[in-house]
Amino acid sequence: MKRPIDEVRVLAERLGRPPTVSELKRYLSPVMLKEIIGEFGTYDNLVGALNEPKPEKIESGAGTNKYRKICSRKEQIQGFFRHVLDLDDLFDRAGNPEILRLVAQPDTHVKFMFEPAVNAFLKFCQWYEPNIHMIMGDFADCEGIAHWEPHNLAPRRIVPEMKIARALLRKTVEHTPTCSTRIYLEGNHEYWIQLAMTRMPEFFDEIEELGIEINLKTLLALEKFGYEMFPLNHLVKIGRAHFTHGIFTQQHHAKKHLDVFKGNIYYGHLHDKQSHNQTSLDGDMEAASLGCLCRLDAQFLKGKPNNWSHNFGIFEFFRDGQYTFLRPDIRNGRLAIMGKIFDGNQGS
Repeated sequence: MKRPIDEVRVLAERLGRPPTVSELKRYLSPVMLKEIIGEFGTYDNLVGALNEPKPEKIESGAGTNKYRKICSRKEQIQGFFRHVLDLDDLFDRAGNPEILRLVAQPDTHVKFMFEPAVNAFLKFCQWYEPNIHMIMGDFADCEGIAHWEPHNLAPRRIVPEMKIARALLRKTVEHTPTCSTRIYLEGNHEYWIQLAMTRMPEFFDEIEELGIEINLKTLLALEKFGYEMFPLNHLVKIGRAHFTHGIFTQQHHAKKHLDVFKGNIYYGHLHDKQSHNQTSLDGDMEAASLGCLCRLDAQFLKGKPNNWSHNFGIFEFFRDGQYTFLRPDIRNGRLAIMGKIFDGNQGS
């Protein structure tokens, strides 16, 4: 049975530093807090027991990639879940800018990424200096554990791809030093990791006793890079906008997303750019897919034409939750926006 100090150590590891008093109250149960107070008496005694120096006040804004849990409220709406992020907290973490800048990175499929498009995107991020970076899912392809039949005779392995994915995450963090919030939405390809574990449960049985935990967060070291992950098909709400990997796949998928959710929603998954607008008592509503950053000649298409395109999302939020949305085109690895060219063919 874990002692109270062990629970605090887990929280400290997750935050990358000793938790503050307010964070102890936020993340620990009242029973656990009572036990901690009874055992240590003061906050200084507790921090001393962690064998770490007392943390200084956390400065708001950018400059650190240490994992710091996002303030959010999880809601269940009938059969699905929504995470409502605290907009004031996001502004505070970013240093309270006039406008909160978010870049959304759709399906990258790192093993099959189109490097010129990714390079152009990273060059733009370095120039744009976003406050929030959101990975929209299928950042990893996970071909090695795909439930589809393989398209080649190469060994089915996942570790080599995870190494590529970690390298790209590290590069992304280096190009977005101003980000104070990093969000990772799980995609359907990445969900295959859980499916693989259910196919061979006896292979993974008792592996936790070795201190090993196999999931997307550990394989990609997401907390090390400062990303908080949200599960597949969950919605993340920031201001008046909702984000998810993508749920519906029919021809008019943007209309379907809007018909079902009846609110502004942005997603990836389909690799194309499609939009649909409707009116409501709250004003105009929009659903839009954000394209992709992977190759456009997927092996499983066998040379068939498709409507995929290289895009990403830019969102600029006001304090009241309203926002401006842009979906720039990357053509042959080049992006032109606001009179500036970002050429991904010349590396990053």
